[in-house]
Amino acid sequence: MRLTLDSICNIGFGVNLGSLSSELPDVPFMRSFDDSNKLIIRRYVDYAWKIKRALNVGGEAKLKKCVEIVDGFIYNVINIRRMEMTASRARGEELQKEDLLSRFMSLSNEDGSPYSDKQLRDIVVNFIIAGRDTTALTLSWLFSMLCKSPTVIKNILSEADKVLNDLNRTNETGHDGITINGFYGRVESKIQHDMCKYAELLNYQALNRMHYLHAAITEALRLYPAVPLESKVAVNDDIFPDGTKIKAGNFVSYSPYAMGRLECLWGDDAKEFKPERWLKDGIFQPVSPFKLTAFQAGPRICLGKDSAYLQMKMTTILLLKFFSFDMVENQSLEYSMMVVLYMAHGLKCKVSLRE
Repeated sequence: MRLTLDSICNIGFGVNLGSLSSELPDVPFMRSFDDSNKLIIRRYVDYAWKIKRALNVGGEAKLKKCVEIVDGFIYNVINIRRMEMTASRARGEELQKEDLLSRFMSLSNEDGSPYSDKQLRDIVVNFIIAGRDTTALTLSWLFSMLCKSPTVIKNILSEADKVLNDLNRTNETGHDGITINGFYGRVESKIQHDMCKYAELLNYQALNRMHYLHAAITEALRLYPAVPLESKVAVNDDIFPDGTKIKAGNFVSYSPYAMGRLECLWGDDAKEFKPERWLKDGIFQPVSPFKLTAFQAGPRICLGKDSAYLQMKMTTILLLKFFSFDMVENQSLEYSMMVVLYMAHGLKCKVSLRE
């Protein structure tokens, strides 16, 4: 969760939170953001939440404080960025920022006006929700299955070695004369240096050729979709193909979690973690997004699908390449009731440097 928060904050609004630094600092924005997610979901079962909000008591009082902290942090970033842009224009320069917030601040909304601070806040929060929790939780559930599947780990690492060696021979890695096997001979003091050098090899071309890794992540998405229950609201009256009538304002819900376990869709081994089901002659075979609904489908398909896969691929291969993970026995891998498939107690592992 710290990894994906740092990355989405950097990409989203050009801020380095440093939540993953070695001391694992307490970050009020992160804590308040997480607490807000947990408190909001209670409204599904607490019919008195509107009264509590009006009286500012209980969980609604805490939620209000959390939202104030989140808003304060984001509005401060927006204000700083506006001052930077104003100062740049005064110097006759263009502020060179690549983050999403800066890009939206330089654009106009659908009315032709600049985005208001509230609109910018909503955009930033939306990107954090979409790009942080979902990716982090998919990685957590993936590693819970990898710990039980040493053969899958072996196949992922073998594929990575082959892909990188092939690209190195054709000099498609962007590096001249790098020996992949040279990264094995290291001591602990060199681990960070070695990981950084290895990460440089994991460009788009390399990651795109790792079909088995892609299949393993997709299999995790099938069994543990980040959003286990999806709901839509009909804007207008509609009729389903089977004749079911939907009235405007009706909620329509479906469960990607249940769909990923249906034998009628995936076969008798539907509950097994089996990356091979996605491969044919070693090449990943995608299915209809209406069958694997982790990223939704149609006009509402996830815009961050490709970037999410890239981040999950890079994170997974880096961790597996340099570390071994042994899951602590007799732990209960339960999920908690939230909008996303949160791992209630985390994944407890014994981690060691890979031999």
